[in-house]
Amino acid sequence: MKSIDIDCLIGEVFCKFIDYAIEKSDSFMLARNNDCKVNYNRILESIIKEEKDLKQKGFLDKKNSKRICDEKDYCEKIKNDYCNSILNMLHPYEIRRRDYAVMWPLNVNSHPDSLFEFFDSINQPYNREDYLFHSIFLFKACKETGDIIKNVSTKMKDWDEPTHPKDLSFFKNGNCWLATCIHENMVFIILDNYEEYGFLEKMGIIFHEYDVDWNNDNLLTEEFFFESEPEREKDEDEDEGMDAETLREYIRNNQPETPVFAKYLKELGLQ
Repeated sequence: MKSIDIDCLIGEVFCKFIDYAIEKSDSFMLARNNDCKVNYNRILESIIKEEKDLKQKGFLDKKNSKRICDEKDYCEKIKNDYCNSILNMLHPYEIRRRDYAVMWPLNVNSHPDSLFEFFDSINQPYNREDYLFHSIFLFKACKETGDIIKNVSTKMKDWDEPTHPKDLSFFKNGNCWLATCIHENMVFIILDNYEEYGFLEKMGIIFHEYDVDWNNDNLLTEEFFFESEPEREKDEDEDEGMDAETLREYIRNNQPETPVFAKYLKELGLQ
């Protein structure tokens, strides 16, 4: 297993790589954290810090209070509209879904069963659902889903919360051959042969010099992550979300006109 420099997966190289991954794969997986308190702290943190700093310095006047309030409200709009809309655009191609999941590629070492066993041993009450707040989705790899991926992102780093489902990973014949952990800047790939290595290098992919020692191939299969989880049918009342063009127009028209929030939009690839 090789490691890819995540910073090379941007712009034209990213688009070419997605085309290659879609053509090679049968499916791809995404994860979504359903705990809003965890999802959106990274965006809100600096806004809240600025609010406190202004208050301490005596500069939190009516104008600044309204601006900060608008920025917080807009965070909620992104949370409710952008990430959900991406999943809704992909929904017609959904193969499987598992709610209350805790594992997906490169996130296989945090299963809470040992924690639950410990709680049981000391008769400590707990609620399993408090520790299982992710959903994982498996989608068909095809031209249509590849176009959606390229339309809503310009780099691999986009595939992290709050605006996107996280940790885009690809599968072939039920086995994961490309796994990511975006917040850790990790992209791991299992190559078929040396010719594939050379082909990807010519594409612009930069490999790290070291190899990744992975001895748990059984933890990189679709079945491992879903474990006979029944397929979920879509709710009749489930929101269809926006198409990509409508979504981008919404963001252009509704973002707060402030330099502070513009910084976050730029970092998230929305400007």
